[in-house]
This record gives sequence, structure tokens and C-alpha cells, in this order.
Amino acid sequence: MADSLIAIVGSVDVTRYDYDPPLRNVDLGKQAAEELGHELALAGYRIIVYTSNPAFIEADVVRGYINSGVAKPKSIQIRFPQVSGREQAPLFDEQHKHEQLFERSIR
Repeated sequence: MADSLIAIVGSVDVTRYDYDPPLRNVDLGKQAAEELGHELALAGYRIIVYTSNPAFIEADVVRGYINSGVAKPKSIQIRFPQVSGREQAPLFDEQHKHEQLFERSIR
């Protein structure tokens, strides 16, 4: 379990899709994503994220993961595309202070 890698994907942004049934308690969804990140870190899981766009849950999960205080170096893998020969790596706010926790991976 400690070395397992969990992919984080999804959104609770009501402007992105016409959800049926409609999303409710969107703020609670973002809070739940942050709590999930915290618990994943405490359990020793590593995570894969794809975007730092706040319309997706990855930014919230990463925030909770790092705020747990137990995240290990390179335990957050960022997967991103290479477009026209250039890397298009997302940048999470937390990378400024915690770069050692992130590992970039071009897909």
C-alpha cells in the first residue's frame, strides 16, 4: 500500500458540464477533495495529478496532501503532455515552497 500510486481526476465545477443530476454542495466537494488528499498522504499513498486548473479537483487534493505534513519527496507525480516540442507542465501553488514533493512526467 505505501508505494501505491493513486490517479486523481475530476471536477466539481458546475460551469464545465451540464450535470444530470445537477451537482449540489460544490463547496463541500472541494473541501472533500482536500480532505481526501490529506488522508491519502497519511496512509502513505503517492498521487498522480494532471492539471493545476482550479476547475478540477487536483489542486484541492494536492493542497490537502501537502498540508498533511507527511508528504514524501517525489510523492506527487505530475503527468502532462508535450505539445509542439515544448513541455506544458502545470504549476501548483504549493510547488513554490515544496518542489521536492513533486515529480514531473511527460506523457
